[in-house]
Amino acid sequence: MKKITLLFIGIIAAFICKAQDEERPTFALGTEVGYAKGFTNLNAQYDHPGLNLSLIYNHKPQFSWVAEIQLGELSGGGLKPYEDISGRAYDNRYLAFNLHADFRLEGIINTDAPLFNKNGHTLLNFIKNFYFGTGVGIISNNVTAQRYSIYVPTYRFAGTDHSINTTVAVRFGHEIKIYDAVNDVRYAIDIGYTHNIVFGGGLDGYNDPHGAFQHTSIAQYRQFIIGVKHYLKNK
Repeated sequence: MKKITLLFIGIIAAFICKAQDEERPTFALGTEVGYAKGFTNLNAQYDHPGLNLSLIYNHKPQFSWVAEIQLGELSGGGLKPYEDISGRAYDNRYLAFNLHADFRLEGIINTDAPLFNKNGHTLLNFIKNFYFGTGVGIISNNVTAQRYSIYVPTYRFAGTDHSINTTVAVRFGHEIKIYDAVNDVRYAIDIGYTHNIVFGGGLDGYNDPHGAFQHTSIAQYRQFIIGVKHYLKNK
């Protein structure tokens, strides 16, 4: 039992780094493009391109704060029954601001540990570039919606075209680092996924009575992104 305990401690020690030999600059700027899709109580939902801009503060090797602005479009529904049974349709040109906390595996994985051979070193180098995080924010919705029923022309769907909702995000991704001539991290290619939960009915602009309309989905939207980060040199 004592030998097993010592082996376990040795393995943990091999993964934990007290300091990183490839320390990141303190700040970075990020630009991301991708596709966003909403999930509301309308049947059909469509993908649209979007743009994210971010400022990254690398607090520790394993931890970063990210302030992010999102500009994009979400749409769904339509006049056909399979698009929405009530004939509702929306297009949302949104602007969102988010603050994320990201955790990077490179802050705890030591690829120089003697327990790993060359192949293991390569595998850990790949694994340690994954990150995951969560955050909160707000989304400003600018919706164009089908406001009157095509079946009962005098009925106006309840809701608003302009609103602000709070959001909670979960995200993960992988980063490919690019080094400069002195082996410092200067750029990174980022491939990721973000899922955003939206509190309120502003995403599609509809807030119809629950008794008359089906409300089974919490408003949310997701993003598949690819981006570039530029790490700023420390003075």
